[in-house]
Amino acid sequence: AGYGFDKWLKYKVLSKMLAIKIFLFIIVVGTVLAVTFIYYQNSVPCRFGVITNCRIVALRNTILETAVFGVILIPFFTFLFSKTRKIKNISILFILIAVAIIGVYNANKFFPYSPKSSFFPNHPLIEVLKENAQYSRFFGVGQAAFTPNIATQLRLYDPQYFHPLYIQRYRDLLEYANNGKYISNLPRGEPHIRSESNPNPKLEQRRDRLLALLGVSYLIFSKEEIPRSKAQNVIWENKNRYITYNKKTLPRVYLTRKFEVSSNEDILKKLFDPNFNVRNTVILEETPSFSLLPSADNAKDQALIKKYSENSVAIATNTVSNAILVLSDNYYPGWKAYVDNKETKIYRANYTFRAVEVPKG
Repeated sequence: AGYGFDKWLKYKVLSKMLAIKIFLFIIVVGTVLAVTFIYYQNSVPCRFGVITNCRIVALRNTILETAVFGVILIPFFTFLFSKTRKIKNISILFILIAVAIIGVYNANKFFPYSPKSSFFPNHPLIEVLKENAQYSRFFGVGQAAFTPNIATQLRLYDPQYFHPLYIQRYRDLLEYANNGKYISNLPRGEPHIRSESNPNPKLEQRRDRLLALLGVSYLIFSKEEIPRSKAQNVIWENKNRYITYNKKTLPRVYLTRKFEVSSNEDILKKLFDPNFNVRNTVILEETPSFSLLPSADNAKDQALIKKYSENSVAIATNTVSNAILVLSDNYYPGWKAYVDNKETKIYRANYTFRAVEVPKG
C-alpha cells in the first residue's frame, strides 16, 4: 500500500504506462488466485503436516484480499477520470478508509494484540526479584536462564547482552569470560554469558569473576539441574526453582582507593586472573588526578544509589578521604558526571565500566 500511494502521487491522469502497469498487476493477482484455487481443488498436501487445512485458509485469505483490491479499483479509476474535486476527495477518502480497515484486519490476524499479562504474567519468582534485587543484577543458570528482552520489560537488571544494543567493549568482556581469550576480529553478534549449569572449572571461575564484576547479587537455579541440597544462601524457592544470594559479588556501585593503569587485552587478563583482587583494586586506562591514600579505612566509606533510570543515575557518597567511585554500567559516549553540581571526568574502569573521582566527605 505504501508503494502504491507513492506511485499514485506521481500520476495526475490515466496514462498509457499506468494502464499497462495496472493491467499487468491484475494479471499477477488473477494468477495467484487461480493457482491458490487449483491447489485447494486438488488437495495439494500442506508443506507442514501439522497444518491440515492450509489450502482453504490460503484460498479464503486470497479471495478476501483480491476482493478488497477490486473494490478499491473503483474509486481509484473514479479519481483518475473525474473532473470534480469533490468526487476526487471522496474517492481518496474511501480508499484510505478501505486500506486502513484491511490493514487493521491483517495486523490483528498475523500479529494478535494480546493483553500484556499474557506475555508478562505475575509470578512469585519475579515478585521476589523485584522486591529484593532493586538495583542489583540477577542471573539465571541453565534452565533458569532469562531471555534479556523479558528482564528489560520487567525493569529487572540482567547482565545478558540486550539484542538492539552493540557495545564492543562489553562484548569483549563477555567473550573473554566465555572463552578465556581476547578475540580482536569478532563479527558483530549477540554474545551471551554462558549459563550452563555444570561448566568446566575454568569456565566456572571466569563466570564467577564476571558476575562479581557485574554486581550480580542473585542467582536463579533449576532444582532439576542443581538440587536444593547443594545450595547456600537460599532466599526463595518453589517446587521448580530457587534463588540464592551471591556473596562473591561486588556492589553495583562501590568505592576504592587502589588502582592500576593498563590497556586493552592486558586489562582482561588481569581481571580474570584468580590472584587479582577485584574487591579493592580497579583497573583504569589513565592515571586519576586525585591523590589517593590506599591505607585509608574503607570500612567507613559509603556509596548508595539514590535514583536510577535509563538516562540518569544519582549516587550519594560518604568517604574518609579522596576515593574512586566505580559504577558497573558501560562506559559510553554522551554520559556526563557531576560531583556536587560540578562536572567531573568519567574514567573507563575495568575495561568497560564507569568511574569518577570523589573528594573526601
